Amino acid sequence: MQEELFTLPATNIAQLELFGSKAHSDKSKPQVKKCSKCLQLLHISAFRSRDRGAYLRTECKNCNSKLDQERKLLKDKYGVAPDGWKCEICGRTKEQCRGEGGESVSPFVIDHNHDTGEFRSWICHKCNRGLGAFNDEPILLEKAFRYLTITKNEPSEKAIKALEDKGIKI
Repeated sequence: MQEELFTLPATNIAQLELFGSKAHSDKSKPQVKKCSKCLQLLHISAFRSRDRGAYLRTECKNCNSKLDQERKLLKDKYGVAPDGWKCEICGRTKEQCRGEGGESVSPFVIDHNHDTGEFRSWICHKCNRGLGAFNDEPILLEKAFRYLTITKNEPSEKAIKALEDKGIKI
């Protein structure tokens, strides 16, 4: 997935210099990114790297710190999944999920309602990322289910029409 980067006009450079970035020598075009949590446009130095430095996290350092505190509170309260646990979505075991979130972390995460903070269950990293990709929205997940069901063995009618409009026959 490509990172969402923006270039600010030179008039905003003074504000961005508060972050003290040394990453960009061209001060006339600093790069900024929108935080997925607080929705602020911030200099890229306000984001931690992930995947061994290949990408920036989607949330800024401040929001990430808050998320880390929330995760710690949930982990302190609910602990790790019990022995013999299977992901409530895909049904895979701890052994089948091992290493998906990194070698040093539990195969399961504590899933919770992001609006209320209420515990839901322990699920695997893949399923957690899947729910997150759909913003934990049941309606979007239903639409994805219908799409996959309809297009399992063939393209959708809408896609076929778009290809035909381009002169491409299937």
